[in-house]
Amino acid sequence: MKAACIKIFSAIFFLTGCFVFFNSCGLDTFYVIESPTDIIHEPSYNSSYDECYFSFRTKESSQSGGFSFDGTNVYYRIYDSLSKMQSSVSSLQNLALNSSDTAASSLIKTAASGGYGYRPLRSSDESSSILIENSGSDKQVSIRLTNYQDGDYKAYIRIGTADAGKPLRESGYSFDFGRNGSNDRMPVSGDADYSSSSSADNDKYVAMFAFAVGHDSAYSNYYSNILYLGSVKIDSSLPDN
Repeated sequence: MKAACIKIFSAIFFLTGCFVFFNSCGLDTFYVIESPTDIIHEPSYNSSYDECYFSFRTKESSQSGGFSFDGTNVYYRIYDSLSKMQSSVSSLQNLALNSSDTAASSLIKTAASGGYGYRPLRSSDESSSILIENSGSDKQVSIRLTNYQDGDYKAYIRIGTADAGKPLRESGYSFDFGRNGSNDRMPVSGDADYSSSSSADNDKYVAMFAFAVGHDSAYSNYYSNILYLGSVKIDSSLPDN
């Protein structure tokens, strides 16, 4: 009887030890964030001024639990070479198809770190580092980067039907490269958001992507796959685009 009790106690001790071991040395937990997938309007570098806006739908209502879903960010990059922009966009779209778990990290990393150097789009009304904060409901987001004259085609960020400020570069400057206001400035070599070449062309090209963002209890960031939103051309020799 005594020997049986010892065996039972030993078995319980062994199982308890295994439970502690596997909980303290178990596999890392990974969270999957759903990316926005619905493009409503995708502009192209050859779109007319009235078509130069981006529009997509966030994915918030179907995010899984277990982590904190923060919202959706939009990242952009300015190019002075159309072919370079097209090459970068094509490579990023291939990453989105084949390496979806690392596409956002590659998008954000600088060229020196092996990435593409895209920078976060800011809003003149921003209150956090997340451009479109999570509300639990999917939202339509529309963005126009530049101003065309003084009519209906002004720069804006709209979430649903609500005005969410004016789009700004990471530096705080506008995208109105052909204007001379206090907040207007041409991109120059060395700017973190600008891929410059030897081209003397006045045309600048801006490509944009969106992805969802979340974090765990240790505040480690998680990113969804990336969604290409389109591109626009900005003629820096003109005040209106």
